[in-house]
Amino acid sequence: DLVMQWHRRLGHIHGKALSEAVKLVNGITTQGDIPDQIHCEACQLGKAKRVPLGRSSNADTRTQSPLELLHLDLCGPIEPATREGYRLFATVVDDYSRKLFPLLLKTKSEFTAKFISLVKRLETVTGNVLKGVQTDGGGEFSSREFAAFLSSRGAEHRMSVPQRPSQNGTAERSIGVLLSMMRTVMVEAKDEVPKTFWGDALLTCASSC
Repeated sequence: DLVMQWHRRLGHIHGKALSEAVKLVNGITTQGDIPDQIHCEACQLGKAKRVPLGRSSNADTRTQSPLELLHLDLCGPIEPATREGYRLFATVVDDYSRKLFPLLLKTKSEFTAKFISLVKRLETVTGNVLKGVQTDGGGEFSSREFAAFLSSRGAEHRMSVPQRPSQNGTAERSIGVLLSMMRTVMVEAKDEVPKTFWGDALLTCASSC
């Protein structure tokens, strides 16, 4: 079944997304119509606990260019650690393109250096300079190094109000989607792939987002 084959290869995406991929990507072919809801036992197990989050407080804001606003959040620790020792991951979502960039981390203290490296690479590719970030105000986003980097770019730091995670909804949703897809991939491969490969599954799923 080509539909199920591509559904699995692309991180267990839903039928509408697979239909769009068939139209836009050369080499992805299926036979017959693609249902909106693909029956998949692994999806039922892996996505069973996923809870939709509310829209962020700035959901109606429309940025005009890449790097105008990045949504950031961190998830973990996750057990077991990957083979490389990663226990956490951060998500970086560009508000304009909605492109998702995951960062695997061994400790929270690694975040700033990896974030700076990512932003510099994106600035080179896009020709734009970072203008702002949206975070939940966690400690990893409050370091002097992080603040100094934002200041060097003249970038605004928006922080959500404590106990109001919906204000950082875009980043929160990106983590929910990634965890859901990653769990589904790992559930289906449980007899063939050790749990320490969750980092590889995460990066593969992120490439489909």
